[in-house]
Formats: sequence, C-alpha cells, structure tokens
Amino acid sequence: MGTTPNLPRAAQLSTIPATVTWQSGQNFDGYVWMGLVLPNGYSQPTLVNSYIVQQLPNFTKVPIVNGAIDNTTGVFWNSDIDPPGTHYVAYFMDNNNALIAPSSGTATPFSIGGSVATITVPTLPQPVYSAAAPVPQTSTFP
Repeated sequence: MGTTPNLPRAAQLSTIPATVTWQSGQNFDGYVWMGLVLPNGYSQPTLVNSYIVQQLPNFTKVPIVNGAIDNTTGVFWNSDIDPPGTHYVAYFMDNNNALIAPSSGTATPFSIGGSVATITVPTLPQPVYSAAAPVPQTSTFP
C-alpha cells in the first residue's frame, strides 16, 4: 500500500497586537473567518497525503473573546492542502455577524507554514449608534 502518509499539520493562531480591540480601545468580542483562497479552476480544498479524500471547509470560524483569539482552533498549513497554491484571508466579524474589517473582498492573502500563525489585526472601527431611537408602542404599557 506504500508509505504511511504524513499527518496534516495545524497552526495555532495569535494576533498582532496580542489583544484584539475596537478602535476605541475596548476589547473585541466576535470572531475571525479564515477563508481559503483557491487557485483558478478549483472549488473544494482537500487534505494532502490521505488515503481517503478529506474535504476541508472554505472557511474556518475562530472565536475572539474579550480581545483574545482562540488559540485552540487549528488552521492547516497551506502545504498540507490540495490543490497547491492556496492562501488564507482573514475577515473580522462581530457577534452580530456584521463584517467589521477589512471591507468585503479586500483582505490580503497570506500563507501558513509554521506551528504558530500570526494574524495582523486591521483597525476595527467602532460602530456608531443610529440616529433613529426606538419608540415604544402605547399598547405595550399597562
């Protein structure tokens, strides 16, 4: 049957700066979507060196709680993903599933090839409140 395949390697994630904050300095709660950018003509990534085809998701959701990225969520090294030539992008979302940064389609691709992958956090602009305040309905009062 041949040689035993190598196990896929996964990197732990860290961030620069170490604490993820809103532009105002308040710690961020949300997540980062780690998306796989595939070469032209491909739509589904798989793990290499596997006797059974193991399809990978196009996105991995990594929680950020009180400014700290979850470093127990592993992300596969690019060299362990088929097809060759994949890259990652990172999109920061709040807990309401709103895209905070970077703007859709403007994330910079990067590769992962070590035991720790460091993501540079873009400026996370503080949301502003709406000028339209909620108005209670009179039927809701006793």
